[in-house]
Amino acid sequence: MAPPPPVLDNIEINLRTIRVIIAFEPLGVTRYNVDDIIGDIKFEFVVKCWESIKNKIARTLIHYIPNLANEVEKIFHFIEDITIDCFSTRRMVVEVIEDAKKLNRLESSLSSAMKLEQWALGIEKL
Repeated sequence: MAPPPPVLDNIEINLRTIRVIIAFEPLGVTRYNVDDIIGDIKFEFVVKCWESIKNKIARTLIHYIPNLANEVEKIFHFIEDITIDCFSTRRMVVEVIEDAKKLNRLESSLSSAMKLEQWALGIEKL
């Protein structure tokens, strides 16, 4: 069998570096529940926030804890105003999705060619 074209080889390397499974799966097997992912991210963020505030409170003498109210309020105000730049992450995800599409199209076109080749080999054996 001929080695894969360099383009396919690069796509496969890109996909394998993030551990994408390059194998046949029936359509609909993989589901990505976005609400669960967003919920997990929010939960992790809230836990990190609480841990940070709790650690500060734990290291503060009890008489000075009320003085932390303004600082904690600043934290909550900052959190409410957070905007996140996802450009680089989005670019990487789009690249992986495009590579997967290219691989799928190539696999699809090669699949029919391979079937013809296997059929021809079967005839030669007869």
